Amino acid sequence: MSESRKEAEEKMAKAIFISGDCWLKVFDLLPALQLGLGIALISHRFDFYVDEHFKTRKRALKCIRIGSKIGFLTQ
Repeated sequence: MSESRKEAEEKMAKAIFISGDCWLKVFDLLPALQLGLGIALISHRFDFYVDEHFKTRKRALKCIRIGSKIGFLTQ
């Protein structure tokens, strides 16, 4: 029994805990589709972080092109 306890302690020592704030910063780098369909399904913890990311994310258009169709119709 003590051997399995030592093994469990070694596994916990090897595991790296990453805080939620770090995950939210990493999620900014990933596309929304990958977050929603991939990362959120891994565990309840990730599902919570993905939901929080989408709630706090600022929605903005990176590039928008506005053009006139008047010139297109006259040609």
